[in-house]
Amino acid sequence: MGDNAIRSLEMLIYEKVLLYEDLRGCLEEERECLIRVDLDRLWELSRRKEALCAGIRDVRTRLQAAAGLESSRFSFDFMGILDRVPAEFRPRFHGPHLRLMKSKAEIESLRRENMAFLDESLRFLDEIISIISGKQENRAVYDRNCRLMDAPADAALRREVV
Repeated sequence: MGDNAIRSLEMLIYEKVLLYEDLRGCLEEERECLIRVDLDRLWELSRRKEALCAGIRDVRTRLQAAAGLESSRFSFDFMGILDRVPAEFRPRFHGPHLRLMKSKAEIESLRRENMAFLDESLRFLDEIISIISGKQENRAVYDRNCRLMDAPADAALRREVV
């Protein structure tokens, strides 16, 4: 593998790192928009995230092609690419690889947090709507010993009358 190929691989990895960092920024902004309920901005962020993910897939394909590996739709084999790089050039790839792994972990964490926040918000709205419409199910909040059971999210809105 020549010096130009090594430089090309290195630039593609940095491009992928930058795309992941942009995606992380989108997820952080998405969290703020979820809190503020800014639906217009959420739609914009959704389109931007789709474009970033398409860019990440494109860079993955180009990386695998540059390294001479078979293109896989579902997984990215960084170690397979690193195995193709001569040993004297491998240290140049460790820093970007660590940044990539860190960004991936942060993205996954932010994604899970945003999903949990959205699920809780929707569950709360569902409970409010069912209370207002009078179609809620009457679940016991206290056990026989007058101790609070696993309280549902809407325990403050309901009272059990004995």
